[in-house]
Amino acid sequence: QDMINEELSTKSEHTVRNAWGLVSASLRDAGVPVPAVKLPRVPVNEMAYLEPEEIPLFLAAIEGDPAEIEILLELHGLRRSEMMTVIQNDRIDLKHNTITVSGAIVPGKNHKLVEKKTNKSRGSTRTVPIMIPRLAALVKEYRSSGKPIPVHGNTMILKHVHAACAAAGVTDVTNHGL
Repeated sequence: QDMINEELSTKSEHTVRNAWGLVSASLRDAGVPVPAVKLPRVPVNEMAYLEPEEIPLFLAAIEGDPAEIEILLELHGLRRSEMMTVIQNDRIDLKHNTITVSGAIVPGKNHKLVEKKTNKSRGSTRTVPIMIPRLAALVKEYRSSGKPIPVHGNTMILKHVHAACAAAGVTDVTNHGL
């Protein structure tokens, strides 16, 4: 318990809980009894989301943005790792108006991107209907031009999401809130 308390003086509650999870799993795996400790409660941050009436305003604000396709994919519920796989492997089916989410591209050693054949969870492999027609139109436009769909860094996309929220006068959201 003293070690937990000491770590809490310099680390976040979330970091300490995660670290203890690793330590206790390792102890159990080695057959060592896990001491009972009191862990801190992790504060729950309220995630901001767009209200239904704000979505058209937000869509108008991102129109023509360099990261528009990525932002639209986030609005369709894709994680960044899934979005990168969908774009790189051309998993947007315009004939059936769907997005096939399967696999992920994540940072590996030395931050080099690595493609994984599996998603974060079993339920993450899914087919998503394209609900925003502008997404299909942009993909069609890129395909007919022969240019690849650009993939931007997460920080750049987040900056553009915040700017679009401000420009539209809607709830300020993050990529996860989309």
